Amino acid sequence: MRIESVINKQAQMSNIYDKLFQFTNTVLDYIEDGQIINSRLFLAHLQPLMSGGDIFYKKGTVFERIIGQYRNCSGITLYKKEKENDVEMLVLKGVTGAASDENKLYHLNDTTLFVVKTFNSKLDKELFFDASKQQLYFVINVKNYVICFHYPIDPYLSEDMIQRFKTDVLNAIIESESEMYRRMTMKLLDNEYKKMFKLFISPPLSQMPVNNMLKTKHSNLKRIHVLFLRRSRK
Repeated sequence: MRIESVINKQAQMSNIYDKLFQFTNTVLDYIEDGQIINSRLFLAHLQPLMSGGDIFYKKGTVFERIIGQYRNCSGITLYKKEKENDVEMLVLKGVTGAASDENKLYHLNDTTLFVVKTFNSKLDKELFFDASKQQLYFVINVKNYVICFHYPIDPYLSEDMIQRFKTDVLNAIIESESEMYRRMTMKLLDNEYKKMFKLFISPPLSQMPVNNMLKTKHSNLKRIHVLFLRRSRK
């Protein structure tokens, strides 16, 4: 049984690696030097990977029980800090799914807004809840970008319950497989991926024949992903 368990775990990790590798290879076409160059395709590729799941109270303890569910991501909004008439604002750069594109600009001094609160907090992630819409908003903050993921919840949960179990709700989201894709997205936007990639390139790609460049890129992407997976489990 021990050998079978090890084999199953290795197969699972191999499957996760394959999906993460495919994801990164795709979104690298939409991100250049930490800047999103095609927000429509970037978000369209990201949203289907944002799966829902169960929300557990005190997961992993004898008191564990399911208190609700968050459904698959219904939409994503992407904002970037830019200057409009010499005033720094969060400008809507992309939207996908059921998310609204009604609000194109947000002033950075409007602290009533989820995305502005997250950007000004300097935290890399925040969780908000709209009881009237029964929707969670998981917001990540990296460099000049803010990305807001919309998650409908089921069954009905009150504002008080969300606040009471906020840690459990947050853990349900960040301990899911979807978090791997969000973390890689953050690394790409933070240009950390590019820094990691350079560590494995010798000689420079510009000095190598095309075929060797492609082989080297694939080999080093694989090594970087293995490194990323190890670091993400620490």
